[in-house]
Amino acid sequence: MKRVIFSVILFMSLSATSGWSAELIGTVTDQQGKPLANVSVVTNVAGVGTMTGTDGRFHLSYPDEASSVTFSSVGYQPRQFKIGEVPANVVLATMYYRAQDIVVRADRAQQGVTPVTFSDFTRDDIARDYTVGEFPLLLESTPNLYSYSDGGGALGYSYMSIRGFNDERISTYINGVPLNDPEDQATYFVDLPDFAASVTDIQIQRGVGNSLYGDASFGGSVNIVTNAFARQKQVKFTSGYGQYQSGGSRVGETSKQSVEYTSGLVDGRWNFTGRYSKQKSDGYRRDSWYDGWAYYFSIARLDPRSTTELHLYGGPMRM
Repeated sequence: MKRVIFSVILFMSLSATSGWSAELIGTVTDQQGKPLANVSVVTNVAGVGTMTGTDGRFHLSYPDEASSVTFSSVGYQPRQFKIGEVPANVVLATMYYRAQDIVVRADRAQQGVTPVTFSDFTRDDIARDYTVGEFPLLLESTPNLYSYSDGGGALGYSYMSIRGFNDERISTYINGVPLNDPEDQATYFVDLPDFAASVTDIQIQRGVGNSLYGDASFGGSVNIVTNAFARQKQVKFTSGYGQYQSGGSRVGETSKQSVEYTSGLVDGRWNFTGRYSKQKSDGYRRDSWYDGWAYYFSIARLDPRSTTELHLYGGPMRM
């Protein structure tokens, strides 16, 4: 009797496992090669799956009807493979969720809250309106603001005024740091060539505002925020050419070439950005030529309760 019972149990065990004909063994890492724990590894068969361990390794047995395997984890782009094409090392790329840009500044106006008239230039507005030129010329569409350049073209000494007050009565800030010259209170944007290419947000306040800007802000204020936290790693090349014409004849030409590098987030907290550009123009008026180059470099570190940023920008030119 015991022999019969044993034979029946053995037969049932073999029948229950005969459909599980293969297994998968491998590791899951991120783009830097670090093992990813708790990654979901599931097949197209309901209830057949596993998780990676702390070392990123997984071991999955699957039945004959399984045809695909999906690897997924929060913060990473999921990947799916055919059951016979799963590599020994599965690499998951980081997934970034684009949300609305948030700029926190104690000296920025808010719609319906701050009793001052103002205009905002977003990242998309700057990308649409700027190609080459001095920074004040980018703002010429702002109500009550007038901007112009000495040479009549896009490059060279340029100025702006708000409600009739020149830049000596307009406080200009870059990332919260005053740009006005401490001696004459003027702003010399010519010393920051191609600066608008590194700007992500601008707010222009018109008229007398609060006391945060000091006595120089009688005409208004310009608050500028530069690039810092581009999360996507990329290399960008730009080249452009244009001509000044009068009466159907060429008066001068302008050209620009630039290269930009963004590291994305490194180790989850560091970000590096660099840009180099070359600008050259014959100008519109006689002897208003321009030849210069510009650089911009930034380092940012993100900590749980603080952010540290270092920005370097400038560029020599001949005019």
